[in-house]
Amino acid sequence: MLFERDLQDIIEKQLFKGKIILIYGARQVGKTTLCKQILEKYSLTKKTAYFNCESLEVKTAFETTSENSLRMALDNKDLYSFR
Repeated sequence: MLFERDLQDIIEKQLFKGKIILIYGARQVGKTTLCKQILEKYSLTKKTAYFNCESLEVKTAFETTSENSLRMALDNKDLYSFR
């Protein structure tokens, strides 16, 4: 069951303003679900990506300090979510 959250509206009003939005909180309160809902909502009009940093492949890709490697990993997306 998905719940509509007031926080989602607040976050969406701040999107695409050139700033990072950090969502944090206790375990299993719906942070990942909220991020995936936002990504899904914007996936038709924006280039979106979800990265699960618990995956060794993803984690390794983002452990680099090389700007070119990071640009390739992010692939010019408009909206990202990391877990």
